[in-house]
Amino acid sequence: MKLARFMALFVVLSLALGCAAPSLVQTSTPTLMPAGRLPLIDAHEHIIPGLAAETIITLMDQAGVQKVILMANRIESFRPMGWEDALVLEAYEKYPQRIIPFLTTVRRGGVLLRDSAFFVKHAERQLKTGKFKGMGEFMVKHYAISSTPDIAAPEISVPADSPWMQEMMRLGAKYNVPLIIHMETTADTVAALERALLANPNTRVIWAHQNPVKMGGGPEAQYARQADPNQVAILLDKYPNLFADIAVGYETRFFRLEDRKLPQGWKNLYERYNDRFVIGLDLAVSVMWEKGYLRRRA
Repeated sequence: MKLARFMALFVVLSLALGCAAPSLVQTSTPTLMPAGRLPLIDAHEHIIPGLAAETIITLMDQAGVQKVILMANRIESFRPMGWEDALVLEAYEKYPQRIIPFLTTVRRGGVLLRDSAFFVKHAERQLKTGKFKGMGEFMVKHYAISSTPDIAAPEISVPADSPWMQEMMRLGAKYNVPLIIHMETTADTVAALERALLANPNTRVIWAHQNPVKMGGGPEAQYARQADPNQVAILLDKYPNLFADIAVGYETRFFRLEDRKLPQGWKNLYERYNDRFVIGLDLAVSVMWEKGYLRRRA
């Protein structure tokens, strides 16, 4: 079982680092998942306004993805609270065997739902329904992006041990649901994460974007590939409530052809902790969904 999980992890990482993507499929009739292939679970995905659930399922079928964790993204700040949750649940109710709904915690332009004094109560009401199986994606540390209007995002910094994050982590433990966090790697962010994990041992945290191109220390190109897999290993050893995903994030812009080869240090990390990693592609904005899921190779 562990070998199968590692093989699935390796296949998706290889796809994310180098395979061609198909055009967006417009059909409203999902096809059956191809037989004879190891089924995958995409544990980091976003639905955006205008994206049909049928399109998501069709692309999943083409790529051999069995299930998907779905959060909303690019939601305008003027929408009433809960609008994004309804968007996720609408897709879930159409395909309850394929979609795992997560409570959404950020809006377009980096507007954090923590800015509402009512959000913690709102989140608890939603979690009480039992429909949401997790929360995310929490923007603990996010570097600014200004390349195109579709992808633009501001600098965000909400330390993992900040009062609001502590409230959300307590909710995670209370309702037994994990939190997905986006946190760039710096000395300060890692120290805050350690304090948060120590204070909330019953809260499961999935640290997104732990891949070989991960930034380590800053947002500029020279910091790409500087994240240390040994540091991740140390944290996984110390905190049994910490998990990670390999979805590509901010560092996508710095991909090079040679990144298709998995470095030995990261390979060792994934093999040793294959029960602590989940896989994901993080199609977060419309331009990504226009390319769709990456085609899976035999």
